Amino acid sequence: MKTKFTKGEWSVSVESGSAKVYYPHGFLTSANVIKIDESRLDGESWLEMRKRTDPAREAAMAESNANMHLISCAPEMYDILDSIENDNNQVPEFLWEKIQSVLAKARGEEC
Repeated sequence: MKTKFTKGEWSVSVESGSAKVYYPHGFLTSANVIKIDESRLDGESWLEMRKRTDPAREAAMAESNANMHLISCAPEMYDILDSIENDNNQVPEFLWEKIQSVLAKARGEEC
């Protein structure tokens, strides 16, 4: 059974520092998914907390944006690996097993 994926080109748009993945039928997800502890320390103002946690928020945003770019190219990567799998004579054995494993994961055959 061939796995059905969302058709069309996926793209990433970075707006106000936050990446979003779009596909022809709409909006997939945004990158603001990594939780940051923004609880205030004793005697700390909200502004002081924001300044203290800026590096963690920026790192989380960078990681989330990188994830969105990876998600957006997943259909093309799947197609490339699928075509390599169909022409397995050209793939070294150590890569063959990795390709088969990642394709099975993409197809929902293993988690």
